[in-house]
Amino acid sequence: MLPLLVQPSCRKIRNEMLLCWAALWKSLKIYNFKCPACGYESRHPIGTPDMDQILTDVNNEFAQYKLFMCTKELKLMHADIMDAHFDNKCPSDKSDLEPIDDLEHVKCPRCSKELKVEDIKPLAAADGSTE
Repeated sequence: MLPLLVQPSCRKIRNEMLLCWAALWKSLKIYNFKCPACGYESRHPIGTPDMDQILTDVNNEFAQYKLFMCTKELKLMHADIMDAHFDNKCPSDKSDLEPIDDLEHVKCPRCSKELKVEDIKPLAAADGSTE
């Protein structure tokens, strides 16, 4: 048995595995949000554009898109939270953005009813018959 100081940290290995799984699970998806009550509709990319992205100090192209609500303009919006210019403010009116973490239970920014959420898979729609 290795001395305690030489043994690899199980916590570190577990955290690295969780980060890897999270990166695969959070790859970029396009979501369509539609309100059956008032007709509000918007489409947003959420996640990371490429599973092979590696976050490093020199990788300026790493992107991670999250969903936010602008309560002043009453609309949903997405933003790259890894962008150096992202300051958690709405780009058009500079009000604070409210982050939305639960994509399955998003409320309409206009009427506060629950939105229908659809995960759009643009590549899955393409099949071999169109080639």
